[in-house]
Amino acid sequence: MKSPTTPLNRVAWLVAAAIALSACSSGRNEDAAGADGGAPAASAGEETVNAPLKAELVNIDVKVTKGPSYDAAADQVRVTVALTNNGPVVLPVTGRNPVTMGVVQKLRSDNGLPDKRGEETRAAFSADIAPTQTGLVEVVLPAAFAIGHKVEFDALQEGVAWFGFTYDQDTAIVGPFRRCDGDVGLCSSDGTPLPAP
Repeated sequence: MKSPTTPLNRVAWLVAAAIALSACSSGRNEDAAGADGGAPAASAGEETVNAPLKAELVNIDVKVTKGPSYDAAADQVRVTVALTNNGPVVLPVTGRNPVTMGVVQKLRSDNGLPDKRGEETRAAFSADIAPTQTGLVEVVLPAAFAIGHKVEFDALQEGVAWFGFTYDQDTAIVGPFRRCDGDVGLCSSDGTPLPAP
């Protein structure tokens, strides 16, 4: 905008500029802070950041409720795992730092030492788990993940702690597994074939 040259035009120009700045400024503040002047509202695309769950807030039971079974067409192991929340707070399963079901290979150690942790993966719950409630998750694993190993289901809060490994909470273990005779299918360590899902 070009500045006027006469004194009267300058005054009119300054008044118009002040009104325009005032309107822009109040609109910006209202948008950023909300109509009540409080903190800005989160946009729809922002991810909720979950508070870290400390050991005293976590009290869970983990159980295998179905399986393990073997899907021969996909060469996969299927297991349904239940997590019951006996603690005082909701276990959040979405947003940043969600609670998930960790799935860990247990590698046999020599000389009677505890099994080592091998590869790991995760399975997601479909809804938050309130106190006294149970969340179910179906874990689907490539057979190669399970062959020769036990598989442990250890819930965790991502980026915070493993509930079994770190907080000494309940976990569930299946296996070990091996290929059945003739190198087909999947069997338990005693040679019993896993059922179809």
